[in-house]
Amino acid sequence: MRRVTRITGGTRLDEDVALGTGLRQIEELRMHLENPGAVPAELFTITLDSGAGAEYDTVLFSQDMNGVQDLHWLPTRPILLFPGDVLALLWANAADDTYGVEIVWSGLGA
Repeated sequence: MRRVTRITGGTRLDEDVALGTGLRQIEELRMHLENPGAVPAELFTITLDSGAGAEYDTVLFSQDMNGVQDLHWLPTRPILLFPGDVLALLWANAADDTYGVEIVWSGLGA
């Protein structure tokens, strides 16, 4: 069953997002900004913060937000999250633009 987790704000985006419990799969991420990003080299990153320890943390996606107003990330391969894993979303948002992020994910198994 697909589910959606939504995050919104108007300042720095620095969120650790737990998508339920058990085995999960990331389906897609959508992000809309009030205005196109205007600050060069302001990266939006999605990092897997592994429940197994920091030595397994992995940057899954990174995007320079300069000129971007709508972002759609569709992983080319399944990305599984195991119990204890969270997604760390980070973006400086120096212009304090309002943003909306939707993470579409599926719970797998029981």
